[in-house]
Amino acid sequence: MVDVFDFAEAQESTVVEQAFDILVERGALLTALKKVSGVVENSQILQILSHIKLQVQGETLTVTATDSEVELVSTIRMLEPVEGSFAITVPGKKLLDVCRTLPEGASIAFSCSRSWVKIRATDSIEFTLSALPSEGFPLIRLQESGQEFVVSKTDGVALLQNAAFAMAHNDVRHFLNGMLFTFADNTLKATATDGHRLAIDFASVQVEGQAGAPVSAIVPRKAILELVKLIDASEGDLRITVTDQHIRVDAETFVLSTRLLEGAYPDCERLIPDYDGTKAIVSRVLFKQALSRAAVLAKEKYHGVRLSFLSGELRVSSTNADNEKAEEAFPIDYDGEDIIMAFNIGYLLDVVNVITSTDIDFVLSDPQKCVLLKSYGEGGSENALYVVMPMTL
Repeated sequence: MVDVFDFAEAQESTVVEQAFDILVERGALLTALKKVSGVVENSQILQILSHIKLQVQGETLTVTATDSEVELVSTIRMLEPVEGSFAITVPGKKLLDVCRTLPEGASIAFSCSRSWVKIRATDSIEFTLSALPSEGFPLIRLQESGQEFVVSKTDGVALLQNAAFAMAHNDVRHFLNGMLFTFADNTLKATATDGHRLAIDFASVQVEGQAGAPVSAIVPRKAILELVKLIDASEGDLRITVTDQHIRVDAETFVLSTRLLEGAYPDCERLIPDYDGTKAIVSRVLFKQALSRAAVLAKEKYHGVRLSFLSGELRVSSTNADNEKAEEAFPIDYDGEDIIMAFNIGYLLDVVNVITSTDIDFVLSDPQKCVLLKSYGEGGSENALYVVMPMTL
């Protein structure tokens, strides 16, 4: 658990004009800066969003970055303690670039005043960066109480990686530009869709305190993508706190807080085809290789690929505006009626890239209706479901 000192309650009026000196190890600071730098905004309107907040108390240096919607916090231990506490903001990207250029294993000395930060790594290396007072730095605080859940790192990583690709990007339906988390009956369900494909995955969670009614939260796309990067490198369980307006994820090496998206997320369960439809068992490796080769010609204009499910065989073909054609066939386990469907090849590759099982179970019904894909065989997740809408070529 990251120990974050709340400087708002500690009265940031402790920021004074005289300089404060701190000493940190270059590797530890660089790691912390990399964790939080993903949300730093190069804003011309609100300059402080391009800054990172450095907060000091005792032996602890807390590094915070925010874009006013998503906030990331990482904490490191300094080489020497300081008396009192203070906070200041410095340009985030510049500080990161400075730390990258300094010698490995170096001890970095900061001399901080209200307007300037001097950085020294050796007797011959010195940088001076401008600084801003920390009072105007926006922080996300969960004022209201919320429901707490605990999920293992392994389940958290799998859940996010299996569903994140299906989120919309800059969709006018703003609530689709994120992932729906639903907590109910000790289960966390993640749902993501952009209207063309759907991903759903489940994970077990522990409820902290008394379990209440089911909880839903639409987490913004940017926060999800940051979590995907950070969780894989973290250790231990993830503690999730959900309130009406915010969600916070606490790990041992970082804390991420974000505002939730408003809106009514669509009822995606009704889009899942009937499990009793016609099934085709397809080798994941052969299918991925065939799609990769077909993509050479399918990348133009519509990105379409045609799948022909024949008795015991799948044919994968693509064409382009010059009437060039790629076609490949390989054996599958299928004995139903012939079905020919067309898909955006990128959508299929996104699904195939997150499925880890030896085979893929296709549930087919009508060429004009969506298809359900599930893991089949060894090494896959039984909880993940994927739905892809067909297209007309």
